[in-house]
Amino acid sequence: MERSSIKLLKKRGNTNIPIAQVLGRDMKTVKRALIEPADKEYYQPKRGSLVDSYEESIRQRLPLDSESRMELLLSGQPVQAQLDRDFAV
Repeated sequence: MERSSIKLLKKRGNTNIPIAQVLGRDMKTVKRALIEPADKEYYQPKRGSLVDSYEESIRQRLPLDSESRMELLLSGQPVQAQLDRDFAV
């Protein structure tokens, strides 16, 4: 993990500027990495897709036996224009 590398370089006596230059990071990033725990986990919050607001309408309009079509629509592939036309958004 890069934070571990930053902490190791700092422990070896390097200052923030050379660490940032070697790793290709900003000095503020190096400073923040030195403050944070080395094993900090990052996560990206789940965001809804553009299709989420249309999901119920799509399910009502599609026949029950067209499960593969439903999965394609709900996958978020380029269907936004068709949905806009169908639902007049």
